[in-house]
Amino acid sequence: MSGDDIEVDMSEVEALAADLSKASFEVAKRASQVVRKTAFDMEAQAKKLSPFDTGTLRNSISTTIGLGGLTAEVGPTVNYGIYLEYGTRRMPAKPYMGHAAETVTPAFIEAIEQLGGDMLT
Repeated sequence: MSGDDIEVDMSEVEALAADLSKASFEVAKRASQVVRKTAFDMEAQAKKLSPFDTGTLRNSISTTIGLGGLTAEVGPTVNYGIYLEYGTRRMPAKPYMGHAAETVTPAFIEAIEQLGGDMLT
């Protein structure tokens, strides 16, 4: 080794990078589990709270988990579901999706806060 050469041990930096990559994967995995649980809980609540006549609305409420598992869409597939939720000029609202979301939101927030806290420890 000449006087101009500097030797650097990168093993600790590489280990840290590997740990961060693993932690990132674990956080995404756990966040996906939280989103999935919340979405299916919301679907169950919406079905329970939905107005019932023939059962078509209730049977049309479903959950679609987005690519990567960090988003979800919950709602009815029948075209009149929105009119029941918000009402019309001739019909009062019979909300069910909004109430379902309000029901599951506190548990979702708590789970995400817990996940954030776990990341920092």
